[in-house]
Amino acid sequence: MRRRLDVNMASEPFIHRKLLLGILVGLLGALLLASGLNVTLYRIRGKTYRMERAKLALQEKNVKALHRKIDAHKALLRSEAVANYKSEGSFVQQMLSAKKFSWTRFLAELETIKPYGTMFMDITPNVGKEGRFVSVRVRGVANPRGEVLKLEQNLFQSKVFRDVKLEMERKDSKNPWVTFQISFTYLPAGGKS
Repeated sequence: MRRRLDVNMASEPFIHRKLLLGILVGLLGALLLASGLNVTLYRIRGKTYRMERAKLALQEKNVKALHRKIDAHKALLRSEAVANYKSEGSFVQQMLSAKKFSWTRFLAELETIKPYGTMFMDITPNVGKEGRFVSVRVRGVANPRGEVLKLEQNLFQSKVFRDVKLEMERKDSKNPWVTFQISFTYLPAGGKS
């Protein structure tokens, strides 16, 4: 019967090459696998990183451009041109004040005082200071002459019209029409000046 001896009796120790070669191949395989995984992750993650870096660079460029614009606008606000803007602003404010009242309302109120026998041929408004009043000159015709007097009386009785003045009245000899011109002041605030 044979027995196995587990003790190495050689003068030099015995090296188990297959085991060492297996370990070495396993380590090299793991190293290659790790390197391949590292390269793959670098490409995947690196692509995302490079895209984010490009976005960040673009945003930084945009921020610098916006800062330049802000600086330019600040310089403009500090310049003398702002004084011109202020005077232009007051001019625009005057223009807007001149248009404070409603033309539709003005014409509707004018229509309520107009007698049946009169026709307006020309209405010339002139807006006063800050749009509080409007000087109006009306040219028209009436048939019979009494309609002109009714118009004048209606203007005197109205709360939104004042300073009524009949400037001209002329009867045409060829027809029954009376041509007239009358001026008055219209108060858009309803008689509250």
